[in-house]
Formats: sequence, structure tokens, C-alpha cells
Amino acid sequence: MYGIGRIIGLMMGQGNKKDRELREIYERCVRQIPSERYGSVAKLREALLAVGKSKRKQRRKKASEATLYIGIAAAHEGADTAAISTLFATQLNERESGRIAVVDLSGQHVLQNLYESLHGTRRSVPEEFVLHGITYMAGQSEMVIGRCAAMGFRVVILNFGTNLKRYSGEFFRCGRRFLAGDLYPWRLRDWERFSEEFPENVLQNGITALIFGGEKADMPLPVKQVVYVPSLRDVLYAERGTERFFRRLF
Repeated sequence: MYGIGRIIGLMMGQGNKKDRELREIYERCVRQIPSERYGSVAKLREALLAVGKSKRKQRRKKASEATLYIGIAAAHEGADTAAISTLFATQLNERESGRIAVVDLSGQHVLQNLYESLHGTRRSVPEEFVLHGITYMAGQSEMVIGRCAAMGFRVVILNFGTNLKRYSGEFFRCGRRFLAGDLYPWRLRDWERFSEEFPENVLQNGITALIFGGEKADMPLPVKQVVYVPSLRDVLYAERGTERFFRRLF
């Protein structure tokens, strides 16, 4: 038992010094009085398995608490990524109340227009405000995204608008990625350009296309999924149609 304890001690010295549970097992294995050590290898094995189970549980908990970043970009001018961002935030806020942030990186003054539509143009528009429990923010990507992480949001929705080329790094670091637009014949070339900019495996494994109009069969990209966006009457409040749409995506 002592020899096994020494091996565990060597393992700890290779990067596990701060593991309290493993240290307790090690210290019991190398106690000077043999009767105070583990009574058998089977008992030691049980203790090690318990530590492994505890570590897996901690990892799962940490993963479940990690911030989910959702990137939404426009395939072409006129694709309403702001509406989709707000819709996603509204739906997610049903289960993550108060821990949702929407970051506008589109450069189109979307949040300014939203704020003024609710409060009037006479009031100055802050860089950050809360609406229905959802925090809306704008600014430079590095600063705003870092601020979101520091504030402990559960979900951060990044609206890139047509700035995907500028923010491609941030977009592809998102856990969920969406491209929005129409599939009308005159829009297909806008979609095709993404096949020239991004590898096929990236498109196929990591992007869901959200379509407002046109035929799904005409999609020129090998994306993961193509989903029609329902008619959006009010993205600030949940409706049956949008709830079904959202459940299909998440």
C-alpha cells in the first residue's frame, strides 16, 4: 500500500499538487502506522474511483455554467439579424432570467433605434440598457465581449450584421452560429461568397442558415441546417410560432 502511495505522490508532483482529494488518499497510503492505511487494494480503488466521479461531476457543472456565445450574422444587406437576436434573447430569457446579454456589433445603430422607439428621441441613448430583463450593449468587440464575461451572463448573443468578415474570429468562437438571409435567386451569390471565404467543413459542421424567404433546396452552401424563420410580429414577446421555431434550434 505504501508503494502505491509513493506512485500517487509522484503523479501529484507532475501537475496535481493542488488536488486536495488525491492528496488525502496519498497521505493515508503513506502513513507510518500500517493499520492507518487502506486495508486493501480494493478499498484504495474505491477511493480513487470516488475521486474520479467527483472530478467528472465538477467538470460537468463547470461546463453547464459556462457562458454560451451565440453568433448571428447576415448573409446579405437587409437580413434582419437584429430581430433574430432579440427573438433569441426573449426566448432564452424564459429560462435564464436576467442572465442574457445582446451585443450589437453590426455598426447599424440598432440598439439606438430600439431604445428611441421605446423612450423617445429626446432621451440620450446609453451604451448599455436593460429591457424586459435583457441587457443590451454596444461597442468594440474585444471590450464588450470581455465585459460580458466579467459580468457573468449565462448567454451572450452577438449580432454581427454584415460585419462577418471583420469579426470572423469572434463569430467562429461562438458555441452556436447562424447566418440569416433570403434564398431568392438574386441573393444566392451573396451566400456563395462564404464558400470562398470559409472551409467547407466549417460551414457544414458549424453553421445553421436562417431563411426569411426563397427555397431551401436552392441553398448553395453545405451548411449544417436550413430553417425557415416564421413571421415575426413582435420579437419582444414569446408567441406560439416563434416558440416552436426556437425549440427546433435549441
